[in-house]
Amino acid sequence: MVRNVAPALRGPMERRLRRRRLLVLVSAVLGVAGVYGLGVLTARGQRVERRFLDASVFEQHAPLLTVVSVPHLLIAAAAVALLGVLAGRRLMALVAVSVVAVCNVLGQLFKHVILVRPALDGEDPNTFPSGHMIAFASVAAGLLMTAPPRARSAVAAGSGILLSIVGGQLLYYGWHRPSDIAGAMMLVTAVSAFALMLAGPHGAQPDPPGRPLAEPVLAVAGAAAVLAAVAAGFAHRAGLLPEGPWVTVIAVCGLSGVALLTVTANLWLLRTGARPPVAAGASPADGLPPGGAGRAGAQGSTSRCE
Repeated sequence: MVRNVAPALRGPMERRLRRRRLLVLVSAVLGVAGVYGLGVLTARGQRVERRFLDASVFEQHAPLLTVVSVPHLLIAAAAVALLGVLAGRRLMALVAVSVVAVCNVLGQLFKHVILVRPALDGEDPNTFPSGHMIAFASVAAGLLMTAPPRARSAVAAGSGILLSIVGGQLLYYGWHRPSDIAGAMMLVTAVSAFALMLAGPHGAQPDPPGRPLAEPVLAVAGAAAVLAAVAAGFAHRAGLLPEGPWVTVIAVCGLSGVALLTVTANLWLLRTGARPPVAAGASPADGLPPGGAGRAGAQGSTSRCE
């Protein structure tokens, strides 16, 4: 159950969590399918993405990307688990490590076993989804799950910036196509939502006091970046923008928007919409909706957080 919340408020909160996580799961799965269908299974999609690869500067030893390896991923997963244990959130630590493991194994299965890339614009091996982006995004999702509620906004902002940089490098250095990168981030979001649905309300914590600002800021910035990339793409197609680096700039802008939106979704998965109980007579702004403090004081609350 949700800890540190008055019993009278737990039922609505738990139902809200289930609906929210189901919505994110369905949206992310549809996003993965849509990106794969448009970018990989259509001739037009393959031709467009080839232009991004042709505009890239291939570099085998790209900074930041070369740190991805199985040993480094194991170290990162251990760090995520340790953070959860030290914060007294053992269940979330288990969920976070499971998300990291499942995402990376599932990504390799999709790329090498389940999914195919039809030869619609030349013979190329399937690279969907990007294993490098899955590695970074899954660790970022795990950190969000295990971080204390007060630190989640900062972790989300840092994760959005990091994933934007990683996505830009994967494209700029010619390691992956845009669909590979976007699909990887959506896959991690889908797995995170599914894992949290299985965990249910157990281990959830009340939101920190004050209005949540991270989600709207990240969501608006992400949506603006995606819309700007779409508008620039139409302008480029109409001949209003020259060839060359503009192609990469447009794609990097769009991928940065997707990174911010997926981080927002992962942060939204953890929001309970409740505040810690406060003493009777406190104002609603201190943590609970009108009347909530009185109910909390009358019915009691659980003091220990998991």
